[in-house]
Formats: sequence, structure tokens, C-alpha cells
Amino acid sequence: MIRPARPRRTQTLPGHLRRRRRDARPAPDLPRAYARPEPAWRVGHYDGPTDPAGRIVEARFLATGIVAPIYRRNPGACHSLLLKAQALDIPESTALENIHWHVAIGRGAVSAQLMAGLLRRHGYEFKVTEESGDRVAMTFFRIVAGRRRRLGTVEWTILEAVGAGLTWRDLWRHYPKDMLWARCLMRGARRYASEVGTGLAYTVEELADMAPAGSSEVADAVQQILEAATTDGVTAEQIRGDLVRQAKARNLLDCDTGDGTPLGYVLGMLWGEARAREVDQAMAQQPDPAVPESAPAGAGWLACGCPADQRLRTGEHVPGYHREPAATT
Repeated sequence: MIRPARPRRTQTLPGHLRRRRRDARPAPDLPRAYARPEPAWRVGHYDGPTDPAGRIVEARFLATGIVAPIYRRNPGACHSLLLKAQALDIPESTALENIHWHVAIGRGAVSAQLMAGLLRRHGYEFKVTEESGDRVAMTFFRIVAGRRRRLGTVEWTILEAVGAGLTWRDLWRHYPKDMLWARCLMRGARRYASEVGTGLAYTVEELADMAPAGSSEVADAVQQILEAATTDGVTAEQIRGDLVRQAKARNLLDCDTGDGTPLGYVLGMLWGEARAREVDQAMAQQPDPAVPESAPAGAGWLACGCPADQRLRTGEHVPGYHREPAATT
């Protein structure tokens, strides 16, 4: 009897090799209905449009919202904000609250809180080694291959603030430690992490100190207009007719008033306050509703001008209505 030949046993690969071969196969193309959609945006990252046409539409929409005065009815400024938000990879709402512009020099600044978050996102760390009302020192590190590499130490002292003429401001007088902390952080970001801020590693106060050399005349003209608009007795018509026309003729409406607010916006607020003050004064000067000059006797009024019902009820003349009879000759 001839036995049939046994089938040749195939060699079986180990489990880890089978899994590796299986994972190396290209995944089949799933239909769009079964494919997992990609998230439109990530939390903490840029969530605005990336194409030029979309940014223009978004800038026009932002200019009509509740935003800072520099962005109101100014799509160009909103478009610049979107470009910076995309460069820093931060949400639009974060950019609106933490990016500030100085109109006089055309540069932007970020808050210290936003800069601290950007440093940690890009692999930088900082440690406060000394913090007091007179001095703040920080040591900066860079995370490389899971290890922390020391970059250097920076400090900001109250003597530097006095030399720069900063201590007369309210924030420096009430919160010196916080202001020193913010200045020290920005100095370290400029020295050791210049690629993080993309040129925005300055505070609003530092930008105010960077006024161009030829801007003293412009600043003096702005201050003269503000002093004229805030003097006692100035009327709303004078602000709108004289001061606004003068500022417009000299191209000063978009100039900074010292705190990042344009002169045109400040004049508009002062005009509104003057107008409201004039309306209140006009209402106060109006006489109380009383009987007319020739009030006939009877029909509720007496010959002396008093209402008949009140005169009969109290037995006395009513103040504000009573008129002395004219002397007869």
C-alpha cells in the first residue's frame, strides 16, 4: 500500500514578525463617509482663517465687534492682528486681549502672561531665583532631548526703573514686584528665546519709550489739543468744530495720546461728555411746570395763580405757583 505524500509544512513566522509585516501593509483608502474628520482647530492654537480672502472677511467682522479702540471700524488693524496671531499660533480671542499696538511707531507688544505661555510651549523654562520689591532675577533653561540646559540669568532692579523714569506711574508705585517680574521676563525672552515672540517681546511701556526722535513736535501738538479739550468751560461745539478740525488738518487724529489710544477716539469721548453736560445744564435751567402768566380764575386756578384744590386743602399759598398781585395806582 502506497501512502500519499504528506503536504509540506509551511514555516510559520513568529508573532512579532507577523505583526510587523501586517503593520507595514498600506492601509486601504476608506470612503470619505467612514474617514475620521480632522479637527478644524486645536485648543490654544490659531483658529482663524489662513487664506488671504478669509482673513479680509474676518478682519471686517472683527472691526464691528466689542474690541479695543484701535480695532473699532479699522479692518486694517484687525488684519494685522490676525497675521500676528497666525505667526504666534494663538487663538484670535487671546490675540485681542494680549497683543497691543503703539500707533506712533507702528509696532506691537505682548503681555507678560502670553510670553510666559509661549516660552513653555517652545521648550523653554524659567526659574525665579530672587523676587522682591527692589530686584527680580530669573534663570532661563532650554529643554533639549529631555534634559534642561541652562542658558543664562537676567535681572531687573528698581534702580533701572528709577533711571528710566517709570516709578512715577501708578502701576509701578502700587505693584513694583509684578512690574519688575514682567520686565525681567521680557528681557530674558529677547536674549535667549528671540524666535518665540517674532519681534513682539516688548511691553506696552517699553514701546512708549521708543518714540522716534522727530516725534516731540507731534506729541506737543497732541498735548496742546488735549489740554484745550479738557479745560473748564469748553463746549461740545468747540471740540467738534475747532479742535477736531485742527487735528484733522495736521493729521493728528491717529496719533497716540501716550497710552496707546488715538487722539480722534479721545476727542470723541470728550465731545460726548461735554454734550451730556450741556444737556444736563439745559434741563436744570428749565422752570418747573407752573400756571401760565395769564391763568384765568376758576377752572381749578385762583387769581393768585395757586391751584384751587391745594389752596383750599392747606389754606396757604402754594410755593412756585403763587404770584403777588400787581400794585394799583
